[in-house]
Amino acid sequence: MMNNVVLTILLFTLLSAACGEFNGYRSLPEHPAVDTLVVDDEWKQFCFTTGHAPTRFEFRTTQFTFLEITDLYCKGDQFGIFDHESLLGSTGDADSNCTENGENPNDAVAGGWSTAKFFLPTGNHNVTVLVLKNPYKEGSAAIRLTSVTPILK
Repeated sequence: MMNNVVLTILLFTLLSAACGEFNGYRSLPEHPAVDTLVVDDEWKQFCFTTGHAPTRFEFRTTQFTFLEITDLYCKGDQFGIFDHESLLGSTGDADSNCTENGENPNDAVAGGWSTAKFFLPTGNHNVTVLVLKNPYKEGSAAIRLTSVTPILK
């Protein structure tokens, strides 16, 4: 039991370092700026807290693309993903626990964290990530775009 408590404290310390502090308290602006995503770029990490505005991303694709999102650090967060206010879907419902560290997005996807992958057509996109479930009151997630390679026959 003591090891779980120490691990939980360590994971929240890592999350604090990743998400930063504002005026000595960890929080996010109520109306965050819209961020951009680039196809085939690295994972983009973002932080959230319960009760704050959703996270938004804008981008344009010139080819078919996958949008992938995953929870990070402690398991248990779940997200609804919208494009131009139309629901694309939600991430899976992972068991809430803080006994493992999902700091690396690729490891989190492979390790059972709440994740989802959506196919996007070409064009302009305005993606909103809404926190549906957050047992820890704060957290971190990662999002990325990857190009789809067509199969020619």
